[in-house]
Formats: sequence, structure tokens, C-alpha cells
Amino acid sequence: SSAVYGTVMRNGQPVDGAYVRLTGSQDEFVAEIRTAADGAFRFWAMPGEWRISCVAPRSGRLEQAVTLAGGASAEVSFRMGAQAAV
Repeated sequence: SSAVYGTVMRNGQPVDGAYVRLTGSQDEFVAEIRTAADGAFRFWAMPGEWRISCVAPRSGRLEQAVTLAGGASAEVSFRMGAQAAV
């Protein structure tokens, strides 16, 4: 089975509790999870076109598109930028 997996990092450190969302090519919601303490996430997904977005406290929203071929997995890494404290 295919998976989309990866990590969310900020300033070289893993981001615990970031929200990572998997949506289809037509922007339909599929799943959302929070990252573990090591910043890791994983979605099991069928082959096709997917969008992965990530939101974390004190950071903006990042998004990447990914194409899963049959039986292949894809790694997605997010590097969040710190926003200035308000």
C-alpha cells in the first residue's frame, strides 16, 4: 500500500502537534492528523494526486502537491518559518 509521510521542522527542531491535512486533487478533505513529538506524520493513500498542507502555532501555512504511483510512497518535508511574536 502507498503512503505519504514526512516531518514538520522549525529551525532544525521537530514540531510537535502541527496539523497536517491530506486533501484530494479537487480539494476534498480526506484526513487530518497531528504530528508526533518527533514531528512525524503518515497517511495511507491510494495512488493519485494529493495535496498535503501543514499549519503550526507561530508559523504560516505550507502546502505541497504529491503524486503517488501504484505501490509507491512519497516523502514530504515541511520547514516552517518562525513568525515574529506579536
